[in-house]
Amino acid sequence: MEEFKIAESAPIEELGAGCFNGCSSLKTVELSNNLKNIGYIGFKDCVKLTAIDLKNVEEIGSSCFNGCILLKDFDFGNSIKYIRADALRNTAIESLTIPESCVEIEGYAFSDCENLKIFTAEGEFASGLSIFKNSYNIETLTFPSFNIGLEDAFGLDSFIEDYSVYVPNLTTLNVFGSKLRTNFGRNFSKLKNITLSDEVMESGQGCFINKAWYNNQPNGIVYLNKGVLGYKGEKPTGTITVKEGTTVISNSSFYNCSDITKVVLPQTLKCIGAFAFDGCNLSGELNMPESLQTIQNNAFYGCSNLTKVVFNNGLSSIGNRAFEGCNLTGEMVIPDSVKSLGTNCFKGNNGISKLTLSFVKDVIFLEMFYNIPTSLTEVVVKGSYLPDSAMQNSSNLRKVTLSNEITYIPKNAFKDCYYLTEIYFGNITKIGDSAFMEFKSLASFVMKDSVSEIGEKAFYGCSMLENITLGNGVKTIGNYVFANCISLEEIVLNDGLESIGNGAFNRTNLNKLVIPESVNYVGFGIMQNLDDSKYLNFKIFVKATEINSNWDTYWNLNSAEYEEGEMIEGTDNYFPTFYYSETNPTENPSDKLLYWHYVDETPEMW
Repeated sequence: MEEFKIAESAPIEELGAGCFNGCSSLKTVELSNNLKNIGYIGFKDCVKLTAIDLKNVEEIGSSCFNGCILLKDFDFGNSIKYIRADALRNTAIESLTIPESCVEIEGYAFSDCENLKIFTAEGEFASGLSIFKNSYNIETLTFPSFNIGLEDAFGLDSFIEDYSVYVPNLTTLNVFGSKLRTNFGRNFSKLKNITLSDEVMESGQGCFINKAWYNNQPNGIVYLNKGVLGYKGEKPTGTITVKEGTTVISNSSFYNCSDITKVVLPQTLKCIGAFAFDGCNLSGELNMPESLQTIQNNAFYGCSNLTKVVFNNGLSSIGNRAFEGCNLTGEMVIPDSVKSLGTNCFKGNNGISKLTLSFVKDVIFLEMFYNIPTSLTEVVVKGSYLPDSAMQNSSNLRKVTLSNEITYIPKNAFKDCYYLTEIYFGNITKIGDSAFMEFKSLASFVMKDSVSEIGEKAFYGCSMLENITLGNGVKTIGNYVFANCISLEEIVLNDGLESIGNGAFNRTNLNKLVIPESVNYVGFGIMQNLDDSKYLNFKIFVKATEINSNWDTYWNLNSAEYEEGEMIEGTDNYFPTFYYSETNPTENPSDKLLYWHYVDETPEMW
C-alpha cells in the first residue's frame, strides 16, 4: 500500500497501536479533522513516508514515527497535547514548531534527527530527558526557560566541560518563560546569540557562563536582556548601581562580595534572586523599588550592617531566611500585598521594636523570627486574618492593635504573652481555645457585645486578672476558660448566656457566682480547688427557680470533698446554692436559706 486516506466525513478518532507499523511502501497519508489519537508505533518504520499533517491530533504515541527516515515535512497542527517517547526519532525533519497547546514531550522524542536545525517551542511544556539525543546539528533553539537544562535535553553528562564539542552548531538560543533554571545554558562555548523574553522573572545561579556570548561581555555587572547574571572580573566594592530597565537580579549575582556596602536598585526591578546579596556588607537603609514583587530565599542573608528596609506596596513574597542575620531596628512595615512570608525570614533581627503587617496564612512570629526579638514590644495587625499561635511566646510584647476586619481571635494567639498590657480590637465574635492563656499581665478585661463564644482555656492561667465583664452577646463559655485565674475576684455573667463548660472557674478568687436564668447547660464542677478561705464561704446564686435537667449532676460539686466519682461520707459535697425568689418564703422557714433576692443590686439570702 502506497497511499492511505481518511475521508473528512469519517468519524474515526483513533488509529490503534501498530496500525501501520512497518508499511515500507507507504508514501502518502491524509488524515481527517476528527482524528485525535495515533497509538504506539502507529507509523513506525514507514521508510518511504515523506510528509504528514496531523491537523487536530492531540496525542501521538511512543515511537509513532520512529524510523520514518524520509519524513521531512511534518505539521503538528494546533491541537497537539502529548508527544510520547521516541515519537519522531530517526526522521528527516529539518525544522519543527511545537504549538502552545502542547503540555508534555517525553524523552527521546526528537532524538537521532541528524537533519534537525531549527526547533521552536511556542509554549511551556513538561519535558522528558534526552529529547534531542544525537540530534547534534541543531543551530537555533527556542525553548522554555524552566523546563530541563539544555545539557539534559541533549542527553549530555553534567560533568562535561564544554557541551559545544557535542553540539557544535548551536549558536542561537531564544529563551521564554518566567524562570531560568540554575546553570541554564552553561558551558556551551559556541553559544553567542542569546535572547530572553521580558517575562523572565526569576533567574538561577550561573546561567550562560563560559560561553562565547559571556566571554565577550566587559568586566563589571553582566546583563542579559533585562536581567543581571552576575559580576565579571574583580569583585565590586563600595556602592554598586543596577541600571534602570533591569527586572531581575539572578540568584547569587553578588554572592559573598563582602566589600559591597550599598546598592542602588532600579525602579523597574521585579525580582531579587536567592542569595543575590548573601555575604555582602550592605549597611544603613535600603529602599525597595515600587516595582519589586519577589525577594527570594537568603537574598540578603548575613548583611549584618543593614539596619532598615523599606518595603514597597507591590511586594508579594519574602523568601526563607531572606533577611536572616541582618540588624534591622526600629519600626518595620510589611505591606498588605505580601502573600508569602518564608521561614526565618527575619531571624536574628533583634532590634525590631514595632511591626505592622497583615498575616499570611499559617505564618506566625515563631516561624518568621525563630526566636522572637526581645525588642519587639508593639504590633499592628491589618487585614482580616489572624492565624493560630500568631504571637505565642512574644514575651516582651506590650501593645497589640487588631484590625476591625478581624472577627476571630484563634487558638493560642496570645498564649504566654506575659507582659502584654494593651490590646485593641473591634468586631471580635469568637475567642478561640487558649487565646489568652498565661497572659500574666492582664488585670481587667471588658468584652464587647459582639463576642458570642469563648473557647476552652481562653483565659487559663491569667494570674493577674482581677475582674472581667462579659459582653451581652456571649452564649458559650468553654471548659476551664477562667481556671487558674487566681486573682479573679469578680465576674458578671450576662443575660443570654446559654452554656458554661467544665471547671470554668476552677482555682479563682471568686466568693460568689450569679448564673443567669438563660443558662441551659452547666458542666462538671465549675468551681474546684478553691483555697480554704474561699470554698468555705463561696456561694452560687441561680436566677432560675430550679436547675435545667441538662445541667451536669455534679455541676456545683466541691472537688475538695469529692473522690473517685463517689461522695465522701459525712462531708458537705456541694457549694451552697440558692435559687431566686422575689418574695420571702415564710411559709416554710426551713427553706429560707435556699432562696435569694437582690438588695441594692447585691445578691443576698432571704
